[in-house]
Parts: sequence; structure tokens; C-alpha cells
Amino acid sequence: CGSGQWYGPVVDGVELLMTPFDAVKAGDVVVDYSTPIIIGNTLEDKLIDIGRHADATKLRDVMHTELAETYGTEAVEKALQLYPLSIFSDYARGLFPSDWSPAYWAARVMGADRDFTCLSRSVAKQWHRKGGQAYWYSWMQPQVFSSKSLRSLRKASDANDAKQGAGSCYPCPGAGHGADLAFLFENPSKVDVKGKVIQGSDLTDRLQAFYVNFVWSVNETAEVDVANSSEAGTTRLNIHLPSWHQFDPSLGNAMRFVAGESSEVVHYREQECEFWDSHPKVAR
Repeated sequence: CGSGQWYGPVVDGVELLMTPFDAVKAGDVVVDYSTPIIIGNTLEDKLIDIGRHADATKLRDVMHTELAETYGTEAVEKALQLYPLSIFSDYARGLFPSDWSPAYWAARVMGADRDFTCLSRSVAKQWHRKGGQAYWYSWMQPQVFSSKSLRSLRKASDANDAKQGAGSCYPCPGAGHGADLAFLFENPSKVDVKGKVIQGSDLTDRLQAFYVNFVWSVNETAEVDVANSSEAGTTRLNIHLPSWHQFDPSLGNAMRFVAGESSEVVHYREQECEFWDSHPKVAR
């Protein structure tokens, strides 16, 4: 990730005629929609870094580069309206550390929505359309870094302040790419949320239970509270979980994972994804 190298399925025209995502979009018969899936990503999965002191002007310039040539300046203005900087300065500051500016966070979330969140949503919609089950999620809990690592992240982001356009990052602050892995595999030094390991450990329990219960059951994971479970790894885990239903396009429901507040929400990022669905990324 840090070197910016691409990796993924290679369309060779023989064994693989199209990318998995294109196959899903097309409703191709090679896709087994009868297999239930969990699909989602982190809130700031995009590895873009426009500098930690970036302001509204630089954000506008970056978005102009991303959108204007293909979709016009009106698309740029609409995108900026959908992501007002007040969200990142006044709301949920625990999700957007103040060492990085609101414009920085806006760029990260916008990029993640376009390239990850809304694509995951479209896959979940296609699974539903084909009669399958898809469970959509958004990982919102920021990754925990040591003081030394945070200094390195700030220094790298400072270097991107001087760039006219956007740079890149990895690892990245916030709920960046792979931020959920420390919780999934319970790395004690990286689940110390707000100085309370117990909060991070509880989030780990819920995340692990959702995955294990999903594997061992084709039923919805709503209100799971198994009183008599056998040995770990052979049955559903005895963890009380919030409701998480299969994706329904009419509800736009998704599970948001965040320490102490994980819950299923409806119409998640609906306006944002409707915009990005009509303004997808175009290779330049």
C-alpha cells in the first residue's frame, strides 16, 4: 500500500474475461449470488493526503482536478456541498483528530466514498437484486498509534502541505485502510481506545462474533445471544450483538463499527452515494 503498487485479479481474456466488480455490475452468471457476503470498508479507506494543514481552497483545487474535466465545475460544487467542513470540525471529533484539518478529512472521506463505500453499496444492492444476502458495514473506529508513530504521520503529512495537488499516505491517521485488523486479531497495543483497553476489547469481541456467527449460520445475526455455546470455532459465539440485517436497498442499512456505539443505521451515506454513482472515477 505504501508504495502505491496495484494488485488484484488480472483480466487476461482467457481465464478471467472481466474484473469481479464488472461481473457483479453486469449481473454475470459467473457470480454466485447464492453465497452470502459481508462487504464494506473503513470510513477513510482512501490513501489520499492533501496535507494536514490543507484549507478549503486546496480541497477545492484537488476536487477540481478529480471532477471538473469529466463532469464540469457544477459537480465540484455539489461534492463540496455534500461534505461541509463543519462535519469534520464540529461533529464527532473523536473520529477526526484535530492534528489534521477538516479539509484533510473531507478529502479522505470523499475519496473513500467514491472508490470504496459506494462501490460496496452497489455490490450489496446487486446481491439483493439477485436474491442473495449481503451485509454492508462501515468501520469508523480510528486506528490507535503510538506517540512515535503519530509524529511520523504528522511529518509525512506536513510534506504534502507543500504539494500543489494531493499526495498519499500509508499508514494513515483515522479509520484508514486496515484500521479494523488490529481489532479483528486483537492486538492489545492497538485497541487502547481513549486510554481504555476494555472499550477496544469489547469492539473486538463484537467484530469477531459477527464474523464467526456469519460463517456458522445463514440466518440474520439480529440480537444474537446464545446461552449454551460449545467450544470456540465450532458454533456461534455467546456475545450479545446489535441487530445487523441483510442489506435492503429501500432501507440502505449498514452496520457502523465504532467503540461503544456500534449500531445498524438506515439510509447510510445515501445522498453521497447517489452522487458518486452518477459521477464515478474515470481513469486519467
